[in-house]
Amino acid sequence: MGALVSFRTLQAISDLQALAEGVLDNSLSVVPLSGSGREALRGLVKTERCMFDSDASLKLWPVLNKLSEDAAQPEAVCALANGILAANALQGGDRKEVAGSLWSASVHRLRQLPPRLRGPLARAAGRTADLHRFPDRAVPTGDDKVSVDLAGISERLVKIGQAVTEEEIQHIARADYGCDRDRHLSALRQVIFNQDCVFTDAQGWYPSEVVELVSHVPTEPAFAVATAILLNHCIHKGDLQGSTDFRWENNAAAYLALPPELRGPILAGFRAIYESDDNWSPYYSALFDSAENRAVLLPQPLPELTRM
Repeated sequence: MGALVSFRTLQAISDLQALAEGVLDNSLSVVPLSGSGREALRGLVKTERCMFDSDASLKLWPVLNKLSEDAAQPEAVCALANGILAANALQGGDRKEVAGSLWSASVHRLRQLPPRLRGPLARAAGRTADLHRFPDRAVPTGDDKVSVDLAGISERLVKIGQAVTEEEIQHIARADYGCDRDRHLSALRQVIFNQDCVFTDAQGWYPSEVVELVSHVPTEPAFAVATAILLNHCIHKGDLQGSTDFRWENNAAAYLALPPELRGPILAGFRAIYESDDNWSPYYSALFDSAENRAVLLPQPLPELTRM
């Protein structure tokens, strides 16, 4: 039995585990450990999922603590050590404040890491219970937390939206039982082709209502187009009405099953909102066993949509 945690904490743990696996797969040669130490590290990351669950991995605890504080270590080693310690802490329940203190203790060094390494560590710090006790200088900022390329993701989503067919755009306009079809259609064309898939404040019903209706139902012909428009709007203006968190909760399997050319940008769109909005949280107030990970989590973004 693991600790009971929220979706955002589970996602933070998953991202830290992915960070550790990435360093292990690509930069193991720079980790200052012996052959047996590297084998124990591989077991800690790959098998124990960054939990110190064996005698061999427990021997790495003081080593990783030391490496996490050593400013002379390469970026990959710094990120690996801090990531494993933070992931272990977040999965430990009563010790999850450690993830925050790791960030606070080395904030200047961690902020120098590239976004793809810094982001997961900052988001883990943001999930700690004692965040409000950090010195102001150490509180993770929005830029600290965002690993993805927001502009690049937006460009991909707009491309999906503007590839809408005439049949699809007509279908979206009729989504409210055909009510005010012509007005929705005119506003839709304006949003998609003249406003790069971002609604103005005056378009909160025409055409936002029909776009939201179609984006609810994976079997709708224009499901992906409507979802891309909605995500792009939220990236630029925020998800003020909570439009996307419950969509992930209800339709995650459908997004994961989309063709690759649609799946990558749309999944990245959800991740962009997750990383840039601390209040975005599917499953509302539900708690999950951190050892079982029953929630559907966001996969890692495409490398080309990640800030390196």
